[in-house]
Amino acid sequence: MPLTPNHRDRVTSLYCLFFYALMFQKLWNGFLLSQVKPHLFNLRFDFISWIVMKSGIHQFLLDNPPGWLLFDIAFYLMPLVYFICYKRSLKIASIVAVIMFVVNFIYIQCYTLYPVNSIESYTPWLLFPFLLMTTRLRDFYFVLQALRYFFLFFFLSAGVWKFVQGGIFNGEQMSAILLYQHKEYLVSSPAEWYTSFIYWLSNNATLSFTLV
Repeated sequence: MPLTPNHRDRVTSLYCLFFYALMFQKLWNGFLLSQVKPHLFNLRFDFISWIVMKSGIHQFLLDNPPGWLLFDIAFYLMPLVYFICYKRSLKIASIVAVIMFVVNFIYIQCYTLYPVNSIESYTPWLLFPFLLMTTRLRDFYFVLQALRYFFLFFFLSAGVWKFVQGGIFNGEQMSAILLYQHKEYLVSSPAEWYTSFIYWLSNNATLSFTLV
């Protein structure tokens, strides 16, 4: 089936819809940066995180709480700005997509340095702007396919790693991962329904194991 502009419209609309659905989920559960109110950060020993940390922007945010709200607004406003520009001019929208990538990169790097969530779950928000930067339909198709194969490799390699490390044979692993990745949230917001759900999953190791 030949690719048409309608396919691009559909992908763009689904991206924005999915993005804002996750935004409302985070808003409901108190996961926005301004709601988390971070007071410490974790060290991540990779080159890109080191560059961000050398800039000191993550420490600046810890020392300036109004910056949390500004970061939230900038990050969650970008898809809407892109969508509006996309409906008017594809060339302008591609420029907005470049700005979106920069905003997403800085926000996600800082947000995941604070003990809230892992950076792996934000990989789509880091990579998807590359698709939106394209102006030709052919380029859009090739980048879309490249992202598709990248995520297939991402999940396949994760599965292989679990076998190599023996995690697939450890029935308690997923429960331990849930407690480790959410420990700060479990302590800071014990009354939230999301916290109760994490506790329930961690206490049901067999069910949690099926998610591995």
